[in-house]
Amino acid sequence: MPVTKYKKQEKEKNSLQNYRDFVIKKLSHLAPYLQRAAMGDFRKKIKISQEEDEFTELAVSVNLMIEDLEELQKENKQNERELKKAKDECEIEVEKRTEDLAKSEALLSSIIDQSPFSTWIADEKGFNIRQNQACRELFGIKDDRTVIGKYNLFKDNVLKEKGFIPEIKKVFEKGKTANFRVDYPFALVKHIKVPGAKRVMIDMTVFPIKNNKGKVINAVIQHKDITKEFFAEEQLKQEKYFSQNILDTAQTIVLVLDTNAQIVFYNSFLENLSGFKLSKNKGKNWFDTFLPKADYTKVKRVFKSALSGKRTQGNINFIVTKKGESRSIEWYDKALRNEKGEITGLLVTGYDVTKRLKIEKELQVSEERFELAMKGADDGLWDWDTKTSEVYYSPRWKSMLGYKDNEIKNSFDEFAKRLHPEDAERVTAYVNRYVASGGKGKFEHEFRMEHKKGNYIDILARAFAQVDKKGKVLRLVGTHVDLSDRKKSEHVLEEKLGELEKINKLMIGRELKMVELKNEIKELKDNI
Repeated sequence: MPVTKYKKQEKEKNSLQNYRDFVIKKLSHLAPYLQRAAMGDFRKKIKISQEEDEFTELAVSVNLMIEDLEELQKENKQNERELKKAKDECEIEVEKRTEDLAKSEALLSSIIDQSPFSTWIADEKGFNIRQNQACRELFGIKDDRTVIGKYNLFKDNVLKEKGFIPEIKKVFEKGKTANFRVDYPFALVKHIKVPGAKRVMIDMTVFPIKNNKGKVINAVIQHKDITKEFFAEEQLKQEKYFSQNILDTAQTIVLVLDTNAQIVFYNSFLENLSGFKLSKNKGKNWFDTFLPKADYTKVKRVFKSALSGKRTQGNINFIVTKKGESRSIEWYDKALRNEKGEITGLLVTGYDVTKRLKIEKELQVSEERFELAMKGADDGLWDWDTKTSEVYYSPRWKSMLGYKDNEIKNSFDEFAKRLHPEDAERVTAYVNRYVASGGKGKFEHEFRMEHKKGNYIDILARAFAQVDKKGKVLRLVGTHVDLSDRKKSEHVLEEKLGELEKINKLMIGRELKMVELKNEIKELKDNI
């Protein structure tokens, strides 16, 4: 081994000092190389002597170290160059991204400011940190300083009173989106003062903005002005409520059928009339549910005619109630059409005419009785409407004057112009006084009317008045009685009475003459 050899030499030299000097010399030889290497200069390396000693390996190691350091320096320089390049690229990228971010922020600001939707942005504590022009216009904000950094979502007493704060908190705490409609009087928000603030109906949406870790750092609040829409909806609700009330309170059947005669809707009037609830009959066949089988054919024919687009009006048929009672209904219908004009069903209204038909029948019987009674009495009927001056004259009234039913019109003048000239003023005055008195007292008057043949007949008129609540006469209804026969009888009776009076006068005169003669004879006898 070289070390052994050196030791032998050392022993041979037998001088420790010499060895020390030798070491110092060797180390001194290595020192400059190490210093240059320490300074980063790796150009020179230690020359290795062909004669090996204990420092040869050290010198080789130092050279290897210098080579390693030189290689490491190159790598460091390469890394520095790459790092500088990466740094430069990173700086360029940062600058570019900063520029892009600035552009994005500017674009976002522009979008927010120019958005037609009212928008403001709140920080994580709920304070308003930004708002756009649409927001200012919507709420009447003239100065941002009255709102920015001062308005706080969580302190909004209007939203709190409406119960929306818990929903808003979920946006910040759980990242959820909140949406609600609110009548929003911005001037009533207590923790800020905004001169000229408006009251609007808004659709408010609050949604979160999260960072890359998913934490909510901001919230965007958008407001949509739904004032017109709200009031339109309210009006529509009111109209629907009003329409429903009309349907529910109308004393008329309102019925909707589809093209298969299945029940789509009917109102509460039919429910009450029939005893059948709509909820039980919706979707059922109308004919099978409400109509007697005897009317099926007739009503189905009318139904088909209505579905063809023809209006059917005034048809009367029976419906059968839950109790089995029959009700007479008068129907009017209209076809329902879709946007294409296709018939989709029928809207039908019906009137319960059961009582009316009964009254009409009773009235017909009563009129027939009255007509028979009038024929038996041989009187002429008249009915004068004082408002319209129209007068109904019965056929007997007209025939009494020698006219047919179609020869005299229904006017007061037809009566007035036939009065005898000597009676006209008296009769007209009598009628006017009776009407002016409100129909008080008895209406009974005699006068003469011209017959078609030109002669005059004696008439006895009787009447009664129909008055309103104020006592004003609305109608006069009366009869004319032909007094011709009675007048003739009275005339004959007067003539007979006259003749009898003459005879009585003659008889009385004769009796008086006889008394005078008897008295004269008596006086003569007495004188003798």
